[in-house]
Amino acid sequence: MKYSLIIFISLYSSLSFAQPNCNVFLWEGDTIKYNACKLSEKFTDYYQFDMKGQAILDSCIQMCPYYAWPYFEKASTYLKSGNILEWDYHINKSYEYDPVGTLPYRASCRAKFFADYEGAISDINELDSLVSYDIGHTNLGTYHLHVWKGICYKNLGKFAEAIKVIEHHIQNRPDAIGYYDYLHLGVCYQKIGRHKKALECLEKQIEYSDLAEIWYYSAISFRELDKQKEFDISIKKAQEYMSLDQTLRGGFRTLDDEIFQFDLDKLKNN
Repeated sequence: MKYSLIIFISLYSSLSFAQPNCNVFLWEGDTIKYNACKLSEKFTDYYQFDMKGQAILDSCIQMCPYYAWPYFEKASTYLKSGNILEWDYHINKSYEYDPVGTLPYRASCRAKFFADYEGAISDINELDSLVSYDIGHTNLGTYHLHVWKGICYKNLGKFAEAIKVIEHHIQNRPDAIGYYDYLHLGVCYQKIGRHKKALECLEKQIEYSDLAEIWYYSAISFRELDKQKEFDISIKKAQEYMSLDQTLRGGFRTLDDEIFQFDLDKLKNN
């Protein structure tokens, strides 16, 4: 990882757990949680790191210790500030009182920031067991959580399991194929030596987003298949897109299967 964890997570949002509708708690007859929820609405008047806003969250927790939302918001603040221990405590308290609302975010963070791929897979599996509807996407919406689970398997070196999970999602939810799903699937096939299948996936990826990474990984498979002409074309295309900054971009984090000029130069020289 090229950049500071603290710098990166300071940009990460907590959009997956929206401010609750306080009236729901009133309808449920829980006036304590309702009052805490109404107080928590004032938090939006402050910058997230403003101590006055944090004091409001503390008051909400004191008023209703089993109200998940202020724990979640405090967890988000601690993550952005790099206080991992406090993040862990508060996100787990949020999970204790609202697992369905918390698990998508916790699964995203576990894999993305801490390389806790097994923990992320566990969270996604648990969420799947708790709901009867679609479990949704990662925090920023880039990946469906099923694909995210496949990427976690990929990062654990379990490429066959990753292929199984990602393909199952693509086949069952063709309306929810993400911008980079076929790219990661193609790389997984490449890792197990199925280069023709990898190229099929990479070709499909062009329909969703045409990136330097597609042509870089295509070049690898063409090289393994001893197709020099196609290799040369792919390398040239990858370099062209690299020069135009038409690549995966993650700001302060190296994304899964993202490439850099160093990778491209190394492949060309070899």
